[in-house]
Amino acid sequence: MLLRKKRHRDLATGLAFISPWIIGFLAFVLYPLVASFYYSFTQFNILRPPKWIGLQGYSELLFEDPLFWISIKNTLYMLVFGLPLSLIMSLLLAV
Repeated sequence: MLLRKKRHRDLATGLAFISPWIIGFLAFVLYPLVASFYYSFTQFNILRPPKWIGLQGYSELLFEDPLFWISIKNTLYMLVFGLPLSLIMSLLLAV
């Protein structure tokens, strides 16, 4: 019985120590992630409640917006050329 009581006390102590991290994770990571996933499927206006549109926003983005593909091209360009170049330059400057 004493061992079981000590385990519960240790568990409560551990949960008390980790609770700030859990609260921070829920408030600053998990909630914004779930909310942005939900709002990506809605037409949102701050004055009116969100209206469910499903995948319509994504289909407009992929097939009707020319700036989307330009931004994808620019991102890939920076990934392929900018990142390796900056890493090489950083290493050379550090050495």
